[in-house]
Amino acid sequence: MALDMGGHQTDSIRIVIFDDQPFILLGIEQVLSTEPNFSIQASCTDGARCLEAVGRSRPDIVILDPSLPNSAGWSLLENLAENEPATKIVILTRSLTETELLQAMRLGVRGVMLKQMAPSLLVQCLRKVYAGELWHEKTSFGLAFDMMLRRERRQKTVADILTPREIELARLVATGYDTCKIAAQLKIAPGTVKVHLHRIYIKLGIRSRVELTNFVRDNGLS
Repeated sequence: MALDMGGHQTDSIRIVIFDDQPFILLGIEQVLSTEPNFSIQASCTDGARCLEAVGRSRPDIVILDPSLPNSAGWSLLENLAENEPATKIVILTRSLTETELLQAMRLGVRGVMLKQMAPSLLVQCLRKVYAGELWHEKTSFGLAFDMMLRRERRQKTVADILTPREIELARLVATGYDTCKIAAQLKIAPGTVKVHLHRIYIKLGIRSRVELTNFVRDNGLS
């Protein structure tokens, strides 16, 4: 636990960092060490060790650079998206192509930051993502992010937007299954069902099971 300005206890934001450059890891650690409520669980230069750290410490947020050599960053990102849906992901990189940004959106990335941006923006990004919001630095990514999200909803097929597990879960919702029944059917925890549903709602721009049921019906998924 950490203390706020009034001396009250507040939850720490647990962080795991992955980058192949030790000086980048050190820089992030130094920035966050001066801020209240951040707790760095691990700093990793190796994807396998990062996965171990995430499994062990169950962080709130993983900061990673997907554009590392040999696709190590993207492999890690895909693994986390599939197996650790409760962990929020923030990308910290030097650049992203439009295709890469779209892929990050599909994988449920909650924040995108450039390494050349001010450190204070990273702190703001992490706090917003922890609070359940999306972060994309407006001058660099905002317009592209919004345009691609709209295009994703209009032009891409359902399989491009939702993962196979999310489609399966959406079908169960449309059949009238409640959270516990879905959890039993998919052999996952009820809390994980809720996390998947939240991500589906964000991707589709909807807010309720009724809207999701209509989406399943309208797109021939039932």
